[in-house]
Amino acid sequence: MSRRLRTVLIAAFASAVAVAVAVPALTARDTGGDPPTVRGPLAVSGQRCFQKGDRYVCAFDYLLDRSATDDPADAWHAFWASSQSAAPARHGFCTTEVVERLTWSGPAKATRTFPALGSSKSGPGVGARLMVDAAGHARAAADLQQTPTWPVGLVTTTASAGRLTVLWQGATTRGMSLAFGAEVVNPAGPATDFGGDQYELGVPCAHVGPPGPGFLARIRPAVSARGHTAYVQVRIPGTHIQPGPNIKPGIATIAIGSGRPTLLGVVGRAALALPAHRYGLYPGRYVARVMLRGPSGTRHYRLPFRVR
Repeated sequence: MSRRLRTVLIAAFASAVAVAVAVPALTARDTGGDPPTVRGPLAVSGQRCFQKGDRYVCAFDYLLDRSATDDPADAWHAFWASSQSAAPARHGFCTTEVVERLTWSGPAKATRTFPALGSSKSGPGVGARLMVDAAGHARAAADLQQTPTWPVGLVTTTASAGRLTVLWQGATTRGMSLAFGAEVVNPAGPATDFGGDQYELGVPCAHVGPPGPGFLARIRPAVSARGHTAYVQVRIPGTHIQPGPNIKPGIATIAIGSGRPTLLGVVGRAALALPAHRYGLYPGRYVARVMLRGPSGTRHYRLPFRVR
């Protein structure tokens, strides 16, 4: 690899690192977000607001009428959160991942969630609805409904004691709102935290890899013409949450031909720009050797591409 090519790749790497970093994302309106539509024997038990940056976001707490359940000693709560992105993605960028969290006091786990646990598709006009029926034991059921503006994508929901996490994956340049909730029996207290993170990628939306679990490494487009840019795109599972004491970014090692490997820290998804001709790759056939290392293991790829 020539000295000039190495210089270009280092510059592209620096650009890619900048787009792989998480930036503040989801905030609600100054009033804390819109409450959902309520149907059935649910009453507002509380509303808690939290400061996120220079705005506030709020979570709503509803209580199912005790007389509507088999055991009036149990308190069935419905926690609901709605959010609105502060702004669309920056010019030339795409929002690729949004992760939201809702936590509550005590070890109680959700008996029902929206979105349902696991992965499901989202899109414009797909409404959000949480059924609240004391896990099927209520004589009169209730529900919470709202219509978020999430774009086409994949939504993955996980829950544990005292926590609900919702991950949207896709590609959009627009702002979005999400709505989600959990039915919880006998929590020790109200919702204690709410908020999330948004990840942007400096890649045209048409070139962003498909959402989903698992590792991803590819080059798009595989044939790059003069004056255009190709991208080495990578995804490392288990790294979409803001790094913390127990969560580390994945590492992508990328080598073009026999050149010096480039290291790229990956939180969620990342891309390495490969400009063609001018200050970039010259006509010819290349092979990118990619190694991805993350919490769930290591993967190796050999990706051929051409510049013409």
